[in-house]
Amino acid sequence: MLLWGHLPGTGEERSSDRSHSGTSSPKALPAQVPELDTRVADGARETRMGGGRADPVKSEGWYFPASFVQEQLHTSPERLLVVEVIGDSMAPTIASGERVINDTGHATPSPDGLYAIRDPFNWVIVRRLQVLRSSRPTRLKVLSDNPKHPSEEAPLGELEIAGKVLCCLKLL
Repeated sequence: MLLWGHLPGTGEERSSDRSHSGTSSPKALPAQVPELDTRVADGARETRMGGGRADPVKSEGWYFPASFVQEQLHTSPERLLVVEVIGDSMAPTIASGERVINDTGHATPSPDGLYAIRDPFNWVIVRRLQVLRSSRPTRLKVLSDNPKHPSEEAPLGELEIAGKVLCCLKLL
C-alpha cells in the first residue's frame, strides 16, 4: 500500500515543476514508513519498536511526503510505524481495519491521548491513556472509546507503551 503523489499544500513539487527563477526545485525524497504485520504473514521482516523489541512488518510500507512527516507529524520517518487497528474497542473514533501512524519514540503517556500499547498477549493495540495524577505510584487509566468495553487501570511501570498515535488513516 502506498500513499504518494503531488499533494496540494505539502510543499512537495514534481521534478518537472519550476520555481519562479526558472530553475528546478530540489525534491525531497518520500519518507518510507513500515506497517506492523498484525497477522504475522510469511515473509515479514522485522523492525525495532518501543523497548528495543523486534516486531514483524509487512514487506510493503507506506510512503509519505517528507514535508508531511516533518511539518505535520513533527518527527522523523525512522520513529514512525503504521499500525492496523483490529476490533471495535476504539469505535467510533477508529474503526476496525483503519490504520494509525504511531511515533515509536514517544513512550511516555504525556499528554493524555491515544497510544499503542502491548496487551497481555503481546499484541500491539491502540487505547486512550489517561494519567491518574493523584495516585502514588503513578497509575494509568486504559480506556476504549467504545462504551461496550470496560476501562482498566494499571501502574505506569507495568504497561509497555509502544508509541503515541499521531494520526489515523481513515477508510471512506
